Amino acid sequence: GGGGAAATSIYCGLKNKNCTKIVCLTRSPEKTLKNFEYLEQEKKFSIYNLDQESISSTLNNVSNILSKIVLINSLPLGLSDVKSSGSYAEENSFALEIIKKLNSKNCCYFDLIYDDTKAIKFANEKGIKNMNGKLMLTTQAKESFLLWTGMHL
Repeated sequence: GGGGAAATSIYCGLKNKNCTKIVCLTRSPEKTLKNFEYLEQEKKFSIYNLDQESISSTLNNVSNILSKIVLINSLPLGLSDVKSSGSYAEENSFALEIIKKLNSKNCCYFDLIYDDTKAIKFANEKGIKNMNGKLMLTTQAKESFLLWTGMHL
């Protein structure tokens, strides 16, 4: 995760906001940087391999310097509670591990999956503000419809 178009759109949206640091944990840092070369030039942006060691060290570093953390999951995983198949049904152990280590007072979790995943439910149990990707999906659909037809929904 973290290397697709949706995640990159989020980076672009955050870079001009009051965001002091953007950390990307991705399964393929090389692919992400190859596809989106401009990210290497971003001073706020850091990219790491998505593995247990990186999760621990990144969370320790980020938690010590930032007062607020917004965690955005762009991996298409975690719909095992919903009728789905393929990779979407797999457990998102990375998100669950990160949420386990977060402090509920200074964190928000956003999952791009359009339904509540186990990670969303776990964040909710921990008292972490959270949101699934359904609003993003419907907003994109409305904007696309307007572009295609010139009509507002």
